[in-house]
Amino acid sequence: MSTRVTVIILIALVILAIAALFMLRGDISRKVYYRQGEAISSALTPQLNEKYGEDLSYTLDKFWSCYKSGIVTQNDLTDVMERMKDLRSEEEISDRAIFDLIGYISRLYTDAMRKHHEDIMDETEPGA
Repeated sequence: MSTRVTVIILIALVILAIAALFMLRGDISRKVYYRQGEAISSALTPQLNEKYGEDLSYTLDKFWSCYKSGIVTQNDLTDVMERMKDLRSEEEISDRAIFDLIGYISRLYTDAMRKHHEDIMDETEPGA
């Protein structure tokens, strides 16, 4: 096999590898995101887990569905991941800290959903 054919094959393999990573990027982000959420949930005291466990799970799921739908942005996901990482680094998660995290995440996706719906309404208004 000539050197030229070998180079072409190597370039094609590199392009395929990059395409595969690009396509798997969403799955990787999802796994990291949910792993962070599970780590926070397991770090909660039984009392806090009883108080906030369902809300945390719902909020994380709702945010992710908004992210996959393009309603919230990659920057929003990065901000949420950073807050989750900061919370996990705390020695003990306080009632206020988990409450603030849930509130922050839900505000991000509710504000984004409101803006998304306003944009849709603006597009469907006559004369727009």
